[in-house]
Amino acid sequence: MKKVSLWMCAVALVGCAAEPAHKDGEVLSTEELELRTDRRADAASPFQGDLAWCEWSEGSLSARRPYHTWGFTMENGCDDALVDLASRAGNDTFLTLFRNDGRRWTIVGTNDDCTTGTLNSCLEGALPAGEYLAVASTYRYMRFGIPTAATYSLRVVCRDEAGECVDPDAAPVACGARAGDTCGDDEYCFFTPEAICGFADATGVCVERPDYMTRERRPVCGCDNVTYANPSVAAYNGMSVQYEGECRVEPEVQSCGSRGMAPCPEGQFCSFPVEAMCGATDLPGTCAFRPEVCPALYNPVCGCDGRTHGNACEAASAGVSVVHAGECEETEIACGGLLGLACPEGQFCSYAPEALCGAADQTGVCAPMPGACTALYDPVCGCDDRTYGNACMAAQHGISVSYVGECRSAGRGEGEMCGGIAGFVCASGLRCDMSGNDFCGADLAGVCVVDEPTACPAVYDPVCGCDGRTYSNDCHRRGAGVPFDHDGACR
Repeated sequence: MKKVSLWMCAVALVGCAAEPAHKDGEVLSTEELELRTDRRADAASPFQGDLAWCEWSEGSLSARRPYHTWGFTMENGCDDALVDLASRAGNDTFLTLFRNDGRRWTIVGTNDDCTTGTLNSCLEGALPAGEYLAVASTYRYMRFGIPTAATYSLRVVCRDEAGECVDPDAAPVACGARAGDTCGDDEYCFFTPEAICGFADATGVCVERPDYMTRERRPVCGCDNVTYANPSVAAYNGMSVQYEGECRVEPEVQSCGSRGMAPCPEGQFCSFPVEAMCGATDLPGTCAFRPEVCPALYNPVCGCDGRTHGNACEAASAGVSVVHAGECEETEIACGGLLGLACPEGQFCSYAPEALCGAADQTGVCAPMPGACTALYDPVCGCDDRTYGNACMAAQHGISVSYVGECRSAGRGEGEMCGGIAGFVCASGLRCDMSGNDFCGADLAGVCVVDEPTACPAVYDPVCGCDGRTYSNDCHRRGAGVPFDHDGACR
């Protein structure tokens, strides 16, 4: 016989003779069951004790006692249980499992052979909460009523998502993210796929390291970006699995999202820690891969784009870091800033006057673009250096207000700020000089200066500008108004 599922038809035990013939399939009499249920440790009882989760219990059957019973209870039930009866002396074992339904003991299932060609017996599947009795015997006794001496080992296992044995009533120990390293020396932090190895502050649970590895060739990428032969090898080495297949790349951690840092490679996004506030504090994040497949599990998170995503994996797949767990609150959505956060369709980025249209790396808030405005002339200068009839008209064009009144000039004057995230332009005859910056970045600001040639010495002392060009010396670089990248020719 092959492995049998636990959800076989439950059969009520009926009382009959105390003699254990069992040719008709009956296992125990009502009297014997009551004796065992009362846990009376007298000579007439075959009850051996309670099974400890995950641990083997040993027993020896005799002609006088051709069957033994063991008990175990669960308060919470188990979705993936295994009751395993192993032969130790070449005898063909037979396993029967009972459950107390509150009035009587009923048969949950029976099994002779786990698989073809084995003498071991087992039952596996989901078990609801309750009190159970496992009966260990032999096939000869249960089928023909012939008492048979035998030795055996018996255990009950509840497997978690990682396939490790756990106590179903024990509260799991959280680990990873803000929980930190809470696991013991013989444990590791297991993450579900949607947790993405602890990304977005998602926690895992401590599970026991297995003491074995299989030879199956099914490569997986661990949370340490190392490829393992199969999940059991990863678990043996104390590592949770990031995704199926070999690791796509195993680079050093690349920082991102702060001043002068290069953007993440294609297929990756910038993942920020909680304290970085999606880059608003100028703290860097790290480049992480965008997941290709995400579970259909609704565990909402609020992304740095101000939108609610179904789970952290879906946010990462969209290239968005996570602000916090749970749905986004209906509050103002930040925009602009160092990352140039965009607003949803139909909205624009509105800056406070002190934010200088975002030139100071300050963020604005998303506001709806008006559908209609009054014809009242109350001029304002927009962040695009154009004059609008009133603030509503500027908003209607998706432009925030720089200051009240008509724009003072067509472009910024000499000595005024230019460039930056707001893209301020200089007036005619002036150019934006960014040579005072000693770093490269997308939101660099400069100063408007008179556009006139600069005399430089004919000395070759090369420097690299932020435009990727090599200048013969730093004077030529400054004359071009280009920020400084590094000494020497561009690599």
